[in-house]
Amino acid sequence: MEDSILLQNTKLYMFGVIFNTVTLFLRPEFRYHFVNCGLFYGYNRHATLLIVVTAFFGLTVALILKFRDNMFHDYVISFVPRLSSDVDVLSNCARGVVGDFYF
Repeated sequence: MEDSILLQNTKLYMFGVIFNTVTLFLRPEFRYHFVNCGLFYGYNRHATLLIVVTAFFGLTVALILKFRDNMFHDYVISFVPRLSSDVDVLSNCARGVVGDFYF
């Protein structure tokens, strides 16, 4: 009996979480930084948004592979990065920031 794609992704993500948590607490410099500064110290809005978009993109690809054919998959892969960059450019232009991505 084969596991569903969602269950396979859950197992894969849990392995990543466990592996990275063990690495976080085994390395003394990582553990010190985590205890004193917090887990998300140094992340700005763009880095956090990139993590969320990448996770959402991975789940979207899993659903596409389950329910659609490869043609639709190729279309979405080419469309989403373009949409993401357009939204980023428009949000920076709306704030009057052009060419400077450090806030």
